[in-house]
Amino acid sequence: MLPIYLNLRALNGYNRPINCVLSARSCGKTTLIWNELALKKGGVLVYLVRDVNEINTLLETKVRETINKFSSSRVRVVLRKKPSDFYANIEIDGALKVWVFSLKVNTDKLKGIMIGKVNYLVLDEFIVNERQGNKYIKAEGFRFKEIWSTLSRENPKMKAYLFGNPYSIYNPYFVEFNFDVRKIHLGKIATNDKMAVYYFAPSPALLNRIKDENKLLSDNENDRYSQFALYGKQINDSNIPVSPIMPQHFTLRLAFKIEGKMLGVYRTTNFFEEYKYYLSYLIGSTSKEVITLDKCDLEKGEVLYSSSLRSKLSGLEVAYNHHQILYETIEANHAFERIYELL
Repeated sequence: MLPIYLNLRALNGYNRPINCVLSARSCGKTTLIWNELALKKGGVLVYLVRDVNEINTLLETKVRETINKFSSSRVRVVLRKKPSDFYANIEIDGALKVWVFSLKVNTDKLKGIMIGKVNYLVLDEFIVNERQGNKYIKAEGFRFKEIWSTLSRENPKMKAYLFGNPYSIYNPYFVEFNFDVRKIHLGKIATNDKMAVYYFAPSPALLNRIKDENKLLSDNENDRYSQFALYGKQINDSNIPVSPIMPQHFTLRLAFKIEGKMLGVYRTTNFFEEYKYYLSYLIGSTSKEVITLDKCDLEKGEVLYSSSLRSKLSGLEVAYNHHQILYETIEANHAFERIYELL
């Protein structure tokens, strides 16, 4: 693969167990997975998909075509899976190089499989395009942690790589690992104690090559798809009003508990304010009413959400419909969108 494409050298220098790569299309993510990570000697790659139905011949074909595109001789790729199995193996030229599991896998079953030494844990497309109806699975970030913890017991040097197109900067992995998305900038690597995030910026040479291969793309700043496909712009976040500092004249009215965090709902006391509500995450507890979305998270003094609360929250629903809610972060917006589906 040409040097203008994505590589992991800079990211690996930060030596974090969990490594995320955000990039535009056609920057070499798929090639890097199957022609570099999967072929490393001395261990195997564990490849994750969201649903077991994704473990099929299409995946086998994708791996075969990607590897052979850059091989001087024909490489034999075979995916082996019994109908009753919840996993598959991928053999590359007769050697078992890849195990494939669904994120929904029962980790107790995972413990019973002799996988051997694992070099890498990989998830491609870790950010979904929710605007097209694609969904994360329930507790996806937590499930990933469970799989990581199960495999890393016997593989303390294992690294995880998550690759994705940045439809949105929000995703359950950044939430689960408490990653401050405000630190993420194009062309830079941001970190916390567990995770490194590389927002890859394609070079002019790579941009020209991508445009040569896809005649629909242009440098027009008003072409949202081109801005996404060429530069990795977060097209699903572009119209979300965000302010890290809450304006004056807002008071806390209630909080939602979602994914173990408190999302505070502040209401303006200024009738002429453009935004009627401000939503931000709370640190610690609150004396205000707390509405819990999941009964598993319900604690004493909190209220479990039900349809009987809809009339009480109607003002919030109206404000959302009229684009009158301001958010502290993109994450706060996406959390409220999940709440809004219930209103």
